[in-house]
Parts: sequence; C-alpha cells; structure tokens
Amino acid sequence: MENDSHIVIKQTDKPHLFAVSLIQNNEERLLGILDESGEGTFITLRNDKQIFKATNSFGISYDLLTRFDIVFRNILFVLNGEQKFISSREYFLKKGKPFQFKGHGLQLFVSLDELNNRTLQQFEREAA
Repeated sequence: MENDSHIVIKQTDKPHLFAVSLIQNNEERLLGILDESGEGTFITLRNDKQIFKATNSFGISYDLLTRFDIVFRNILFVLNGEQKFISSREYFLKKGKPFQFKGHGLQLFVSLDELNNRTLQQFEREAA
C-alpha cells in the first residue's frame, strides 16, 4: 500500500510482519519491519553510522510517525545487531527534535540516553 508520503508496506512470509520502506527519488529504502502482534512494534536495524552524532540520537521518519493507518505503539532500535533501544511513537511525536538532512524527508530525533524502558515508563506515567 502506498500514499503521498511515499511509505510502502509489503507483506513478508510471516502474517504479522511487514516490511516498511520509503520511496524517495525513485529509490526504495527499507526503514524497518512492522510487527503487528500485540500493540504493534516498529523494528529498525541500525549501525554506528546511523547515529546522528551532533545529538547522539536516532531519527524516525516523520511521515511514518504520522501515518496513523500504519498501526504501531512501540519502536525498537537494534544497534549493530545486538544493543537494543526502546521508545514509543507517542514519545517521538511529543519529545522528538525535528531535523531534515539534505535530500531526505523530515525526521524526529531522540537521544540514545532517552531510548530505554525507564524513560518510557516515566513518560507514560506522566501522560496518564
């Protein structure tokens, strides 16, 4: 399924997993995997080069975060195949800092120090 934001969702061989890609300049780039089991989790694999060094943060496509027909609550970053960072869509939308690299769409960035269960639980308590 595709819309004006150029986000494309493709079914994988597992019924609850979908590949999420961004189409930009006629090129398709995998953003991550959407796991629709439970509350929904967007899983994205990252490496050290994908850390925004100026703020020691990870970014997520604003288009993806605001596409509410793509249902997910949680965001899981897996760094270098092993280290895990967790957050939520709501946290990124409320606390994320906007930045747009040349040639890329708008992204919201959150510091790696904030991407953990403790920060997320505190945020959810305060929001309740």
